[in-house]
Amino acid sequence: MVVLEWNSSPVNDLFADAVITVVLRAQCSNVPSKALPSSLVKVDRMHFTECLMETLAEMFGEDSVGKVVKGERMMVTVNDKSAHINLRSLEVQCEGDDVLQQIVSTAVTKLYNSMAPLKV
Repeated sequence: MVVLEWNSSPVNDLFADAVITVVLRAQCSNVPSKALPSSLVKVDRMHFTECLMETLAEMFGEDSVGKVVKGERMMVTVNDKSAHINLRSLEVQCEGDDVLQQIVSTAVTKLYNSMAPLKV
């Protein structure tokens, strides 16, 4: 039995939906976790990027998120301040606005951790 409580917001609802999905899939799965191939351990980068764009658009508005990912980097702009996100290392750089950097960094890290499978 799992009891899940959270404060409702677009981002928190996204995380709660992800947790519920994982629990339901685990319940329906007959495959023991140790039998899973190692290729399933990696997070799908394209799917992560799409989810991150959606999450940031929910947080800051559609116009704040760049629609183009250049290499391993994407950008979000809020109140004329830009945060640059490295999608490989999950590092966020924002010159002159530590608060925006921390908010974006927390969102990136939490989303990645919610999508990454647990290592057993």
